[in-house]
Amino acid sequence: MSPPPVLRAATGLLRRLSHSPEAEQLVLRGGMMMRLWSGPVPRPVEDIDFLALFPFDPAATAARLESVCHVEAGDGLRFGTLRSEVIWAETNFPGVRAFVDVTQPGGEAPFELRIDTGFGDPMDPPPTWIEPALEEGPPARVLACRPETLFAWKVHGLFERGKGRFRPKDLFDVYLLAKHSPLAPALLPRALRLAFDSRGDSLDLTSRLISGEFGRSPWSMEKWARFRQSLPEGRPEQLAEVVASVAAVLGPVVAAARELPPAARPPPVHPPPQ
Repeated sequence: MSPPPVLRAATGLLRRLSHSPEAEQLVLRGGMMMRLWSGPVPRPVEDIDFLALFPFDPAATAARLESVCHVEAGDGLRFGTLRSEVIWAETNFPGVRAFVDVTQPGGEAPFELRIDTGFGDPMDPPPTWIEPALEEGPPARVLACRPETLFAWKVHGLFERGKGRFRPKDLFDVYLLAKHSPLAPALLPRALRLAFDSRGDSLDLTSRLISGEFGRSPWSMEKWARFRQSLPEGRPEQLAEVVASVAAVLGPVVAAARELPPAARPPPVHPPPQ
């Protein structure tokens, strides 16, 4: 059975990246990494996410991504012209969102692949080179964030929108990472401390989750039910079960992170001078 088109395009882009000079400048994160670490649970891929190791420059970022798209990989995929826009512009850490039309072998109608590139997020532990097995063809060697880093970012993401405004997808990703990914316990406290300190947020935000109060409102439970309805396989029926499972892992990590010295906040990302 062929993989879904977006997944096929994303793996095709990784294959091209592995043969490009940009392989040392783009760190894979997001849904493609979650797919590797979700165990037997299906994790849909909606786009592909990178963290750039080069300075924020929307035009240069688009040019780099377009050069990756045009690397020949022998898989029959055709990547069209790339278009891009600035995202998260109102924050200290803007990014670049690119769209590219992809045509599969056989002449089917093209579909759109979204590529999000972030800037300025510190990583501790640092990224590592991996060779993930792709749905088709040989593995691709790419630079990727560590599971501890992704776990920490996902935990912070549960609170960055304010009380009760978490995304069920983020909570489920934390749940999957805690259950299935190769987390190194010794590295988690530093990663979590950095994720919160780098955004000027307190670890106290996690208290409601660790105590079990998180997600108790009817609105939260309704959000979870809708999320689960879309793809129930592997998603517990009760939100409280997910919260309890995450809290059991997160509690000791937060306690250890509190004992660490505060992490330095990274400088805001600025566009290049005109």
